[in-house]
Amino acid sequence: MNILIIGNSESVHTARFATEFTKRGHQVHVLSTREYFGDYVKYPVDVRHVRFLRWVTKFFQFILGEGFRKFSPEVSPFYHPSNFLILLRHIYLVLFVNRVVKDVDFDAIFALNLSVGGLLASRITRKVPKVCYSGM
Repeated sequence: MNILIIGNSESVHTARFATEFTKRGHQVHVLSTREYFGDYVKYPVDVRHVRFLRWVTKFFQFILGEGFRKFSPEVSPFYHPSNFLILLRHIYLVLFVNRVVKDVDFDAIFALNLSVGGLLASRITRKVPKVCYSGM
């Protein structure tokens, strides 16, 4: 069974569910509003990440160069461009989530939070079972 997990790719909870589904023999795809860098959590090798809007991040890195790192919230009062990128990704996904997941052949959708994941899961037009886990 192919499962699409909608959640933060840098979250321990997303990694825990993806690992558990993989252990049970399911193929797992993770759709996230953040790119997965592998800084905080590690996924099993079988987990695939659905990527989108990578060109926007590269555009800001190209335009700002080394200044891209100066926008760190810890050292600067300025807004970090990635805050804008996260908002842009949310809007893009809500509008075009079906285009993003068109190549993924999934049998079920598992959303990890109601505010973002549940909204995105409800926008997917395929007739597959959808589950939203709020964690509370």
